[in-house]
Amino acid sequence: MPRKVIKKFLPEHRTLLESRWLRPFRALLHDPALIVPHRRGVARGFAVGLFWAFMPVPGQSIFAALSCIWLRVNVLVAMATTWITNPFTAVPFVLAAHWIGALILGPGTLPPPSPQALGEVDMLSLEALRAGWRELRELGGAFLLGALVMSTTSAVIGYVALNGFWLWSVRRRFAARRRGPSGVTIRP
Repeated sequence: MPRKVIKKFLPEHRTLLESRWLRPFRALLHDPALIVPHRRGVARGFAVGLFWAFMPVPGQSIFAALSCIWLRVNVLVAMATTWITNPFTAVPFVLAAHWIGALILGPGTLPPPSPQALGEVDMLSLEALRAGWRELRELGGAFLLGALVMSTTSAVIGYVALNGFWLWSVRRRFAARRRGPSGVTIRP
């Protein structure tokens, strides 16, 4: 089932090779491990995407794609997964990362920024980037440590969960096929 769902959303391999936007990457696209939706590649690509989704860097999709090429896992799944963190989920992410980092570092860390201060800036302006950089420096180590813990933990949990779900669905489908259409178990 997961393979059928993923294949429904992924473009055909030939379509990707013929795309003019992907022409510079055509040599990389011939590697089937980067595109074909099989269990290990998709689960690892999902883990890579989750890791980069929670890292506080701009261009998370680019870092995810480069990591996937290096690790030879599914690029498209990883790039789509990085969009878990977006302008709508940024405030809860920052607060959660700071809370986790402060929990690990103990007392004496700076309090988290107010959600109102984080939500009032226009995310696309240069002043917003400067304000975000100042805010990041003020948050310091607690935020960065929390982001690293969140990204690593979510990658491990995401890999185990997706891999387990995939195996469960394949075993369930195999058992249903073995029972046959009438529900009677067919023995070889």
